[in-house]
Amino acid sequence: MAVLVKVFHRLVEQGNSVLVIEHNLEVIKCADYLVDLGPEGGGEGGLIVATGTPEVVAACEESHTGRFLRETLGERRASNVESRTSDEETLRVAEDAPEYGRSALNTSSIHVRGAREHNLKNITLEIPRDQMVIITGLSGSGKSTLAFDLLFAEGQRRFLDSMSPYARQFVEQLEKPDVDSITGLPPSVAIEQRITRGGGKSTVATVTEVYHFLRLMFAKLGTQFCPKCDVPVEKQTLAAATKRAEALAKKGRVHILAPLVKARKGFHTEVAKWAERQGFEDLIVDGLPQCADRFPKLERFKEHTIDVVVGEGNSSTRFQDLVKRALEIGKGTAKVMDAKGRISVLSTEMSCPGCGQSFEELDPR
Repeated sequence: MAVLVKVFHRLVEQGNSVLVIEHNLEVIKCADYLVDLGPEGGGEGGLIVATGTPEVVAACEESHTGRFLRETLGERRASNVESRTSDEETLRVAEDAPEYGRSALNTSSIHVRGAREHNLKNITLEIPRDQMVIITGLSGSGKSTLAFDLLFAEGQRRFLDSMSPYARQFVEQLEKPDVDSITGLPPSVAIEQRITRGGGKSTVATVTEVYHFLRLMFAKLGTQFCPKCDVPVEKQTLAAATKRAEALAKKGRVHILAPLVKARKGFHTEVAKWAERQGFEDLIVDGLPQCADRFPKLERFKEHTIDVVVGEGNSSTRFQDLVKRALEIGKGTAKVMDAKGRISVLSTEMSCPGCGQSFEELDPR
């Protein structure tokens, strides 16, 4: 437990707000701020019994958590805190339906107004930012609802709204919670407490499911480097891409391909129909040649990669028109396949200025 508390405080020191659902008193008494829900569980829960520091909650007679905290912190310490509590740090008891004095625009706090998700009974709440806040109370009192179904769901929903539809397809969409308003809420990541058995290849990222967010972040915000020259890749001209295709053709006959589908699940029959309408006869489906007019229905739940054959040629062929067409279809990326089926990438968007090698666009998959 001591190690866990150190991890939480380390996250806070780095500028994060940490919300923890916890019953262990050794962790609860180390919190900067407590939110005690109840007063009981199930239908008798969903209300705010008390909020404040552990000492403040310990002074609340109505709180089950406060009663056990008094035993842990000491009766004298709790009573001293109760006598010197100021008006701004009074106990937040549910029956009083409190309104907070500080403005909802104060970004040092997260303000929740009228939360009615699951068994929460129209509660209004203020949670300080950049601190370790523990949500406590009896089982079924609404702790997980407040943390996961309200704060995390709304934080992630707002974050995803600012992203492109392409990026949103990789993350599960959460419904808007039943609440009047939430202000001061930053983007959030939730790690559920559960017993898990990782495999031999498991990492902290895969077990906590943060791995998907990291892949998305690196694909959209990362700078790609050439693994050979260790320099950032940059754009190149159509002439440079054509020159590279001609150099590869000197070694034998090559096919110029344009990527249509990259590691996506589905039947993809519409892709073949599009290629046929455009006058293309051949496709490369998962590395194997396939005629567009006899395209089979692929396995729906298996990822597939499909390229269209734009043209072919040898050392005497002028490749500029073929490469240009392939780059247009592939949105800046084309491929060259030699007689042995080896693939080389052509790109006007991502190419090494040192060795001239091209790379496909970064993708979360």
